[in-house]
Amino acid sequence: VLKGYSGVLGVSVCWDAGWPRLYDPRTGIYDEGWREVWAARQAAEAALQVEQNAHAVTQVDLQVEQRARLAAEAENRRLRERLRWRRPDV
Repeated sequence: VLKGYSGVLGVSVCWDAGWPRLYDPRTGIYDEGWREVWAARQAAEAALQVEQNAHAVTQVDLQVEQRARLAAEAENRRLRERLRWRRPDV
């Protein structure tokens, strides 16, 4: 790991696998390197995909429930109509 300190910036610049990274000697913390940024981006995209899939499943479930309710209502109406024709006092 090659390092160089910048007094103007107050940080060290180092090379990590051919990529520059900044290191703050006061805090002892490296900035996020490209690997961390890439991993965070991949995780965020995966989380978004999961959220979108969950939303799509919820929408399908709602549509199925609505169709089942409409079918049940239609069957209920059909059965009431049949009962009405069979009962002369109605």
